[in-house]
Amino acid sequence: MGDGHAPGRSEQEDLLCAGWESHRSAVFGVAYRLLGSV
Repeated sequence: MGDGHAPGRSEQEDLLCAGWESHRSAVFGVAYRLLGSV
């Protein structure tokens, strides 16, 4: 547990990155709308 290179770790990180990339545009879109409405 000290090597930090457990099997499947990179796959989970890839899924998290993919999820963030897919939601990032929507998150920033909402943020811009809120900032624009102020």
